[in-house]
Amino acid sequence: MARKRYNLLNRAFSAIFLTGVVLVSVLVSQPKAADKPIPQKEKKVAVQPVSYTPRTNNVSSRADKPTKPSADFIYTVKQGDTLYDLALTYGVNVEQIVAANGLASEKLSLDQKLLIPVSGKVRVAKVAAAKPVIPRKVIAARPVVAARTAAATTRYAGRAIGSLLNWSKVQNIFNIGEVATVIDVNTGYTFKIKRTGGHNHADCEPFTASDSAVIKRLYGGSWSWDRRAIVVIVDGQNIAASMAGMPHGSETISDNKFSGHFDVHFYGSKTHGSEYTHSHTPMVDPDHQAMVRKAAGR
Repeated sequence: MARKRYNLLNRAFSAIFLTGVVLVSVLVSQPKAADKPIPQKEKKVAVQPVSYTPRTNNVSSRADKPTKPSADFIYTVKQGDTLYDLALTYGVNVEQIVAANGLASEKLSLDQKLLIPVSGKVRVAKVAAAKPVIPRKVIAARPVVAARTAAATTRYAGRAIGSLLNWSKVQNIFNIGEVATVIDVNTGYTFKIKRTGGHNHADCEPFTASDSAVIKRLYGGSWSWDRRAIVVIVDGQNIAASMAGMPHGSETISDNKFSGHFDVHFYGSKTHGSEYTHSHTPMVDPDHQAMVRKAAGR
């Protein structure tokens, strides 16, 4: 009997214990008030209406091409126009536009007026192919030797005046072997001479027989030692000088009808001191220097 009572108590105690454990577990699993999430207010976003334009295959951003006129018309050239573009736009070719307007070139200018021949009535003339030119047989010409032919006597118009250059400079301008033109100050007659030598002054010879004839004419038909004022033109410079028209010494030109050479003096030049001078020593000839200054306009 006591044993039975013990078992009943033991079962009752176990049931009470289990009930308490369950209650504690339930209480622990419940969230605290502080841990509950705070409900957020919903934000209302305004929805913008979306416009939609359906695409089509025939829409283009470029302007439509102009319709082709049925008759010829006048077109005003705009910025960027070319004959090629106009011909392509209006169904003609460039040659027709050129022919209709008589254009010398394909260059266009702004606001230029052009006749567009859309009727096709403008004909472009076809140019016949040129016949081939058969070259003639050319006979090789003989080489021409430097001209030393007789020339007509010419006279200088006006008063010839030369620069007063010292002989030290002139001898490097009027070099040996060089041909120069001479103007006689008194008469204006001109002739050519060639410097063939000389170191204190220029030893010169008439370039041709006609040049010798002019010199002889200046001296009245005979050779003379008299000094004459002359202007020597060489390398583009007019240089004041003096000459004596007497042939003497050596010669290099054999067909000029002048046996020897003659003297041409410049400012500061001297004689050679040969047997043709009285002192036989190089000296500044005062008569030559007087003519040099005359040729310089002094």
